[in-house]
Amino acid sequence: MPADRLRRPLAIILLAAAAPAADLVNRDLTLALETEPTAFSWSVTRDGVRTTGSDAFTSHLAVVGGGRYSVTSPGSGVGLVIGVEGALARTTIDPSGELWWSEGRLVAGAGWAPLQGLTLGAVLRTGVGLDRMSVGGSQAFTTFDASGGHLAVAPELSLGWDVRRNLRLSIGAGWRWSRTTLTGHGVEIGIDQSGPTLSLGLAWALSDVPPSLE
Repeated sequence: MPADRLRRPLAIILLAAAAPAADLVNRDLTLALETEPTAFSWSVTRDGVRTTGSDAFTSHLAVVGGGRYSVTSPGSGVGLVIGVEGALARTTIDPSGELWWSEGRLVAGAGWAPLQGLTLGAVLRTGVGLDRMSVGGSQAFTTFDASGGHLAVAPELSLGWDVRRNLRLSIGAGWRWSRTTLTGHGVEIGIDQSGPTLSLGLAWALSDVPPSLE
């Protein structure tokens, strides 16, 4: 009968709904490789004269390390995620230039563990950094160096999968806005960037004990 055919799938749905939700547990040390935006707009000011334009770095990669901590109620799969990160990046500029930057970040957002061993996240990173640019010299001009700092904001969505009890593989996608100001040799350089980011990383869980059992 039609009613009998519906009983089994309905029972499965009810059992799944009644199953205890996974606990959100982040007590992690993290390490990731992150691609940063390459396109940028620039401004150069010298002797009161300002010139603007746009260009792109040939490559832009960052190594990011840090820690994450989740704040949840006992038995909850949803909670607040906070953390700190440090990043080091190198960009290349044709034909013979490079820009190095380091950055400290604060991380805050939300996490959700829909299933045991699976974690979804949505966080906002805010960063402050130091920058140094160097452009190699030639017969036409000498080496140019400039240094300064930047501010950055970057929201990110992430997916984490526990490959082992204390080891999580994570992938992330986001968007980064940054503003860099450099000075050197009487010249002020402004660099504005906006673009997508991708990350691939590992997280080592210092503890996987849920709040309900701590």
